[in-house]
Amino acid sequence: VVGAGAAGLTAAVTAAQTGARVLVLEKMRMVGGNSILAEDALTAVDDQRGKQWSDDAKREILAEKHALLAEMRRRGRTINAELDEELIDDSLAAVQWLQSIGCDLETSETRPGSRHVREYRAKEGLSLGSEVIGELLARAEVAGVPVITNARVVQLTQEPSMHIDLEALTMSGRRVKVHAKTVILATGGYAGSLDVVRRNCPNCPQLLTTNVAGATGDGIWLAENLGAAIVDRDAVMLHPTTHALTGTLISKPLRKAGAILVNSKGKRFTNELDVPENVARAVLAQPGGWAWLIGDSSHFDSVLFERLTATASITREYSIARLADSLNIDLSGATSGPFARPLPATKFVTPPYFAIRIRPAIHGSLGGIRVDANAHVLDRQGRVIPKIFAAGDTVGGIYGRVRFDNFGLIGAIVFGRLAGKNAAAEALAPSQTAPTVQRAETP
Repeated sequence: VVGAGAAGLTAAVTAAQTGARVLVLEKMRMVGGNSILAEDALTAVDDQRGKQWSDDAKREILAEKHALLAEMRRRGRTINAELDEELIDDSLAAVQWLQSIGCDLETSETRPGSRHVREYRAKEGLSLGSEVIGELLARAEVAGVPVITNARVVQLTQEPSMHIDLEALTMSGRRVKVHAKTVILATGGYAGSLDVVRRNCPNCPQLLTTNVAGATGDGIWLAENLGAAIVDRDAVMLHPTTHALTGTLISKPLRKAGAILVNSKGKRFTNELDVPENVARAVLAQPGGWAWLIGDSSHFDSVLFERLTATASITREYSIARLADSLNIDLSGATSGPFARPLPATKFVTPPYFAIRIRPAIHGSLGGIRVDANAHVLDRQGRVIPKIFAAGDTVGGIYGRVRFDNFGLIGAIVFGRLAGKNAAAEALAPSQTAPTVQRAETP
């Protein structure tokens, strides 16, 4: 498995549970990738096959699934219909699997306008990304899966025997060579490198990134060198609210709780809970390409407040008038305007009131390797490239060109499990020999 984020570790644990001998190579010094930064929720849809549902409830679940898929396909435009249906159908099983390995997840609420599309969050006080990655790593250790960090895979070669040779380069200059039966590429997207973003998406606005430095699209070019098809290469998504100076991500729960966006003149200009891309573009259209995120103290939990104050500057005042003076803007009409929200905006009733200067940032790449419904990597003619699988943000086509909020991490788990199961089954097929690892001295 190449990459030790949520998709890679999920694939590794699943393959080990299936009975395969597994090795994980991670180029960074620590595991987790972008997944460890996840803050909000995993989205899953109830399974109509559950015995607890009445016939009417089953019909309602199916109707909500079809409505969700239709909206995903409309927004995403280039979605692979097989992949997004797999994502929705297997989402609840993926959450239950995480819970079975020890992840402390609880259902907090249904998505607005639905009864069976649920958002699962880490228990209060826990970071979602850290909780998921921590339990996956612990389970990998229990399963005896080695995770070699500081090992960047620089070459994949398919041998005539249909085995795969991998070569990784460590930070010390040593080379690690692996002779494997199957390979899963789970290195994430490329949005951690602004140079790669500009190369793949020259029309993207020049912004900071919320991604970890290791998200440079390694798996995409490794697969492409083997002849893999790449879809939506230029598809990049924006996060609408990050701290204007540091790029610290300020997640959607603040806006869901009521926080609003106003421009440098104190005017509200968008529905803060619209599609992230729309909100981001609305912010960029304001004078200077930034805005104030303002609200009251009821919107913060203690964990979020401590995290933000450690990495971002927050203006706090005990009256709206003093907040307006501190920002040098007029807030008298801030809560009015024609921008309807599915959840109510703040009424400014719980002082102190706060303001954070925000601007959008690059939040991820949506293009990547083309795969089939079994996570096999496909070539440019649509044929399976033997022994090579992919999962997570290194894959394109799951979301198309727009990804819904809180679908990234669940996608990593769903397709990580799929890739792990199928790669293990192929590796365990008769006539295969055991993988070997060689550590070569510095040339």
